[in-house]
Amino acid sequence: MYNVIFLCLICLVSLAHEESFVRFFQWLHRNGCRNVPLKPAVFPGTGRGMMATKALKHEELMLVIPQRLLITMDAIMDSYIAPYIERADPRLTPTQALAVFLMCEKYRREKSFWRPYIDILPEEYSCPTFFTEDDFRLLPNSLRGKAKAKKYECHKEYKELAPFFKMLADLFPDQEDAFNFKDFKWAWSAIKTRALDVPIGRESCRHLRDAEDTPTPTMFPLVDSINHAAQAKIRHRYNEKSRCLESRTETVYRRHAEVMNSYGRADNDNLLLEFGFVVPGNPEDTV
Repeated sequence: MYNVIFLCLICLVSLAHEESFVRFFQWLHRNGCRNVPLKPAVFPGTGRGMMATKALKHEELMLVIPQRLLITMDAIMDSYIAPYIERADPRLTPTQALAVFLMCEKYRREKSFWRPYIDILPEEYSCPTFFTEDDFRLLPNSLRGKAKAKKYECHKEYKELAPFFKMLADLFPDQEDAFNFKDFKWAWSAIKTRALDVPIGRESCRHLRDAEDTPTPTMFPLVDSINHAAQAKIRHRYNEKSRCLESRTETVYRRHAEVMNSYGRADNDNLLLEFGFVVPGNPEDTV
């Protein structure tokens, strides 16, 4: 029997009327992502997520997202920052390239094709890169060092990009304090908590380092707003012919239930380190 997930209507708060989400769904529709059976809502226990606007069946084709809506390495290397990336020394990693591109698109404001998407991304994240010293002190000793290492990694990557940021200074002459650490931390955390590794655009990675040995992160608007549940599953497939990402749910949902997806089997330590949350009663936790 297929797993059925449902949620009492009184427990959720719809966000579909908020201006940023109205613009976001209009942007999706204009660019070919239509008949979306999802709406944003706030759920108890998981926070902001996606609600089914109709009953969803097992193996139902839930989303068809055209490639032009995705932020892929192809999109980055076809953009205005491609010449800078090609001249970078040292070369950027795929994650660095994506982080820089997100920062640039944020600075471009209304000129950015992806502005409706960027406007719905959280300003802050609950992952270790945003932890304060008080937060670290609350962690058990076995986890504190690993969490601090995550924050250190973000600082290290930012410092490594200092020469590259100087190359980009002429792109935003009127942007005060462009390419500051706060903006990089935002972009880095968005990637680490939301991006998926799907083999789209790998051929554009020849100017990047470690591209063959590390994941190629891609930002998937809408898909990345779906929260984690270990028992849920959404199967993603890139259709080369239609140049669309197709998502099918392998879980059955009633109307107004929260649609969820498994981020992989992970105990709470790893979920906190990678995504910034824990799951009460996580079956992957061991004593």
